[in-house]
Amino acid sequence: MKKVLSFILFLFFMITLLGCTTNNLTEDRKKAITEINVYYNALNEDYYTIENWEYINELVDKKIELINNANKIEEVEKIKNSLFEEISCITSVYNIRWLMQQFDFSDEKEIWDGNEEYGFLDDAIFVTLKKTNTYPVLDLIYFGLDNAISLKYISIQPPAYFYEPGNEQLLENYRQHLVIYINPMGEEKTIETIRQLEKFDFIKSVRPNCINVGIDY
Repeated sequence: MKKVLSFILFLFFMITLLGCTTNNLTEDRKKAITEINVYYNALNEDYYTIENWEYINELVDKKIELINNANKIEEVEKIKNSLFEEISCITSVYNIRWLMQQFDFSDEKEIWDGNEEYGFLDDAIFVTLKKTNTYPVLDLIYFGLDNAISLKYISIQPPAYFYEPGNEQLLENYRQHLVIYINPMGEEKTIETIRQLEKFDFIKSVRPNCINVGIDY
């Protein structure tokens, strides 16, 4: 009789424990999904390309489904955090939809070959923007850099004589140029920053502050 009673008590304890665990898991799922929705709603669609925004939406749906199917509380937390990490790695640009109206994205991009005969300094990076007819002035937020100090335009719009008859070729070849000053963090970081900037569709070319060249725009 005592054995039967002990077994019943043990069974009752396990059922209660299982019920508590299930309730905790359900609550954690709800909490994680709520946090994801808050994070997602804080994102601005205009800051991403159409492709990246579609990917983010698919990613959110996928992670929520995984959370709903998770069997352990620690799995829920892991899935939620992985979503935040993945989205943070997706390059965003301040109002990319507006930028697409300012620049000719078909203007062919030029990738820096990494060769500089006399080396380069790590204090500045020179940027050529793609062709434009509106000549917007961008600030640092458009370039998504975490090591930038300031930005200075070398040329914003064509001089008046570019519009004179016979100078059509000058106008066709004109591009805006600017320099981004960065924290001097060594050659490796400079190259990493150049490669990061080259990913932006509104940028035509990027190169370092060459020792033998300097500003030549």
